[in-house]
Amino acid sequence: MTVITDKSISLDNRITAFDNFEMLIENLDNANLMQKMALWAPVISMLDDEANEMRMYAAWVIGTSVQNNSTAQSDFIQNGGLVKIVQMVKCEKDVGVLKKIVYALSSLLKN
Repeated sequence: MTVITDKSISLDNRITAFDNFEMLIENLDNANLMQKMALWAPVISMLDDEANEMRMYAAWVIGTSVQNNSTAQSDFIQNGGLVKIVQMVKCEKDVGVLKKIVYALSSLLKN
């Protein structure tokens, strides 16, 4: 997460780190560790990044984490994530980001 949030690191390297993180949290146990490791706040904060790619990956990580995972769903909501992604559905201009926001929202609502 340090690489992902460090704007002094190149965008390509930050995207690679986010892609690797998304693969890690595909595992249910890893997704459930996000709360214990205090990772929800930084992931949710990346939804405000100026780079479309970073917002897209943040939404992708959220969707993957909460998909069929009631623990992660509850943790995400407790960290204010639901309010944020609902706001983004209304305001996001980039279609690629919006698709991942809808993925995150639908993953949250299923189960």
